[in-house]
Amino acid sequence: PIEAIAPQQNLTVKTLPELDAAETHVRRALSEFMSAKDITRYLQLGQFVRHVVATVDNLPREHAPAAVWPVIPMPEQFSTGQGDGSNPLGPIMINANNNARYTPFVNFVTALDTGKAVALYVQLYPLFQQAYVELGYPDGYFNDRLVAVIDHLLAAPVHLAPLEVRRVEVKGAYQHLRPWVTYEFTDPTLNALSAGQKMLLRTGAVNHQRLRTKLMDFRKHLTQAALAALAIPAQPQPQ
Repeated sequence: PIEAIAPQQNLTVKTLPELDAAETHVRRALSEFMSAKDITRYLQLGQFVRHVVATVDNLPREHAPAAVWPVIPMPEQFSTGQGDGSNPLGPIMINANNNARYTPFVNFVTALDTGKAVALYVQLYPLFQQAYVELGYPDGYFNDRLVAVIDHLLAAPVHLAPLEVRRVEVKGAYQHLRPWVTYEFTDPTLNALSAGQKMLLRTGAVNHQRLRTKLMDFRKHLTQAALAALAIPAQPQPQ
């Protein structure tokens, strides 16, 4: 695999506001990249940079809390069925039509111009880096973490067969907010996957493969020489 990009210090980037004062700047940059309709439908703009960094960092872990996602969770309910429907006492399977609830979001992601997405990332990188330092990594680079997480997600198996799950009792105030967390895969190998890899599996084989292709394309653009040569300071310069 291509090595994670090490920031260079021989060039300069555009001056950005400090992270706490960057909300308007980030919203404007996003509005120049995608439609207002898509922003409203798919993105959670409040603390967007911090949420991107936190979620990227969480994806290889056991849990990636929806409370800090930069995207809006799917509104439809997670659905299951008993096997092929012929046996009401059969194993619980993820419904094939459950994949369709992810398709609009997958369409949104795969339609994004990868080159422009990477350019926007580079433009805002000092803010991402500041959020990463703030998260507890004063000596690390967010870009290195991002590349490592992309590689981790690409390692997730594409599962063509229907996925069997079982109900898990979840007690507490949040047990009904995200229905899928009341299920786990019965296959211990799949159940041991990270939160991010399980998310990809739940989208269904077709959507998973489309997202995988987009991740590979994003990684390719991310590791090109043009980005590798950019100066990415550890802290944004205040105006």
